[in-house]
Amino acid sequence: MNLLNPQSAIRNPQSFKIAFVIPRYEIGTAGGAEIHAAELAHRLAQRGHKIEVFTTCAQDHHLWENVMREGEEEIKGVRVHRLSADTRENILLFSHLQRKMHLNMPLSQEEELAWLKNSVHSEKLYQTLEERTPSFDGVIFMPYLFGITFEGSRHVADKFILIPCLHDEPFAKLSITKEMFERARFIFFNTQPESELAQRLYLLNSDRLALVALGFDEYSQPSGELAFRQRYGLGDAPYFIYVGRWEKGKNVDLLIHYFRQYFLSRNERKLKFVLLGSGDVEIPDAFSENILPLGYISVEDKWNAIRGATALCQPSLNESLSIVIMEAWSFKTPVLVHENCAVTKHHCVQSGGGLYFSNYFEFEEAIDFFLDHDSLRRLMGERGYQYVREHYSWEKVLDRFETAFEAYLKGRAIKQ
Repeated sequence: MNLLNPQSAIRNPQSFKIAFVIPRYEIGTAGGAEIHAAELAHRLAQRGHKIEVFTTCAQDHHLWENVMREGEEEIKGVRVHRLSADTRENILLFSHLQRKMHLNMPLSQEEELAWLKNSVHSEKLYQTLEERTPSFDGVIFMPYLFGITFEGSRHVADKFILIPCLHDEPFAKLSITKEMFERARFIFFNTQPESELAQRLYLLNSDRLALVALGFDEYSQPSGELAFRQRYGLGDAPYFIYVGRWEKGKNVDLLIHYFRQYFLSRNERKLKFVLLGSGDVEIPDAFSENILPLGYISVEDKWNAIRGATALCQPSLNESLSIVIMEAWSFKTPVLVHENCAVTKHHCVQSGGGLYFSNYFEFEEAIDFFLDHDSLRRLMGERGYQYVREHYSWEKVLDRFETAFEAYLKGRAIKQ
């Protein structure tokens, strides 16, 4: 079922009662799945649906320590229930199995279960779901790869809806992951490539699949680019920008390596590379004049930084949507992505809003193209902007969600 452009969107549906289950929620700095859940829950509540969230008290997605207070609170019209995460029995074993998977080493069934056992869990949350599920029309779990999703979804009977945020990665190929996807009552995907990946890996009923994604507001175009340049010492040099976590898992080490090569081979170019965010990838001191790790800056400065960039770089190989690409296009800034990420390449091909590379030489050619063809660069940014407005406005995303949720309810009614 391709619902990216539904022909008969439901404009005035019934009010749905929906629970979201996610390991972390509204904790400040977070990943894409957390942003996705918070925004979607908030917008659905604004649309008139009754939305509640069930989450843990953890902030950090590595240690899962309970640092937030247990209880209930109202956030942007959404009732949020925080319950303590369980103490993990063997973090060292979990880390060992994670490393094996990152090295593409297969896990035995016993090892898969040990990995799952030592992921994040909350018996309090599971018990609460058992008690509260009858009062909801559906229970949405996201993302797919945490224990809360694997085990929590067993406590909601046939009301299990999955927003997986699926990547082509070792976790996706575990037998326990296959089992979970195949018992989901309905799956909401972010993009066509993500849906196609799931259908290659698992036995899925196409009538239980939908494309929903995440919406983006039509921002007013920022006008403080000059002030941003002055504040951070950029002068009038063109610059490329990366926004997100500085992690090897996001391929940021490769991006920095390629820019180092570019600065050495194109030293006549007056060019900067700006990084926003944080992480543990090393920034070389020898290139401190060219590579500027600004860390976290104000939202206003972030928008001005993206708007003023020659292009935004998104080198990650593991994306199910890429929020930052949609943000860049919302400000008419083109993007440069890695060819081996099916999702981000798909966005660029469909929109005409960016270029992609698979090796250093293609990277160098893309940088040169953006610098030497400003009118085409601006046209690419405009095409990206139109792509976001056409496919990812909040009105269209919420229409798709309601259409998909009606299909889920119809399927449950037929089964019963």
